[in-house]
Amino acid sequence: MLERPLSGGGAEAVAPRRSPLYVDPLQDVLLERYGIEVPIVPWPAPPKRLVRVSCQAYNAREDYERLATALGELTRNAA
Repeated sequence: MLERPLSGGGAEAVAPRRSPLYVDPLQDVLLERYGIEVPIVPWPAPPKRLVRVSCQAYNAREDYERLATALGELTRNAA
C-alpha cells in the first residue's frame, strides 16, 4: 500500500458528489475522466489530503503510471 500527500487543489468544483463515500471531488474526476477508482482522503486535516493506493496482482504497472499522469494533470492545472 502507498499513501502519498497531494499538492495543489485539483478538481474541487469539476464534478458533483454522488455518494457520501466520495469525500473529495478529485476522486469523482479520476473515476469519470480516467476510469480510475482510488480513495482521496483528508490528511492530516483538510485542505491537505493524500491518495491511497493499494497494489494488487490484477493491476499492471501501466495502471499506476496512468494514475500518476492523471494526478499530475489535475493538480498541475489547479496550482
